[in-house]
Amino acid sequence: MALHILIVAKYPESPSTLLGLTHSLSALQVQGKCTYCVEGLNVKEEAIEEADCLVFSRIMDAQLIDIMKKALKAKKQVFYYIDDKLFDLPEYIVGATYYRSQEAQDVLKQFMEQATVVITCNQWLKEIYEQRFKRNCIVIEPTVYLPEPLPKRDKQGKLTIGFAGNIDYKQSLEKLKNPLLEIYKNYKKQIQFEIFGPAISYMEPLNAIYYAPTYYDIYERILRFRQWDIGIALLEDTEFNNFKYYNKYLEYSRFGIAGVYSNISLYRRVITHKVNGLLAQNTEEAWYRCLEELITQPALRTIILNNSYQALQNNFLPNRGAEDFKKLFKAYELLE
Repeated sequence: MALHILIVAKYPESPSTLLGLTHSLSALQVQGKCTYCVEGLNVKEEAIEEADCLVFSRIMDAQLIDIMKKALKAKKQVFYYIDDKLFDLPEYIVGATYYRSQEAQDVLKQFMEQATVVITCNQWLKEIYEQRFKRNCIVIEPTVYLPEPLPKRDKQGKLTIGFAGNIDYKQSLEKLKNPLLEIYKNYKKQIQFEIFGPAISYMEPLNAIYYAPTYYDIYERILRFRQWDIGIALLEDTEFNNFKYYNKYLEYSRFGIAGVYSNISLYRRVITHKVNGLLAQNTEEAWYRCLEELITQPALRTIILNNSYQALQNNFLPNRGAEDFKKLFKAYELLE
């Protein structure tokens, strides 16, 4: 009988859960090795009983401590997945008031101490959690599916330059006001801006098409069908950001978008300048220069697209994640 896994996530359709867990477990399910279901905070009793093991995704909600303890008491393996530095969230992050509260931090501590295995999404996050909580963690990296190619959309000869992020990025994107407006002024006949997420103050003079924050599956469809040519991946050079995963690189690469990425340690781990993306110092001059390069050099865009797409095929498909989970489950005698 196949292993049955219960994933518990506050936001089951979030990129954290999808890229970090369900993509890879879906691939493992296709192999006939497991089945899985995903529950929100109101976990059904029968779902717990039917599961052979539980995976909690970024959970910091006190009501689930009892669920974890009940599973452990029933001799079920409990895995805890984290993909951010949750013990030190900046105040500007949506939901930070709760995440920074003593209650939430106590929940994090209990999961870190009692879960059978703690899974992180990258080596640098693994090290900081091991240092803080004095326990071993393992790394299973996020994975993505590559969509079927679409017919080229008629963009009337214009390149689309897009930014995709949640509302947390508004303050950062405001700092690119001058270079983006200057790019638009100089290349307005050749480009169209599209902004997904933060409602920036200069949307109108940028003549940008705006998409409000929405569910992740709709967000993915927008990126796929709008067929952006150039993507802006702006992150401030902070400790919190540098412990994140480079999900934006995976998103842009899978949808054929040549990315310009902030030249911070997070992106330097995966981006080689002018090979699979451009790295821009977080200055107005650097961002203008990098965007201009991609606007005026179609051959460079092609090189970046080909290399980043090949990297996804080689390193980030769900079958690779399935193998990582298979090794984990075998180590705990959940799979033969």
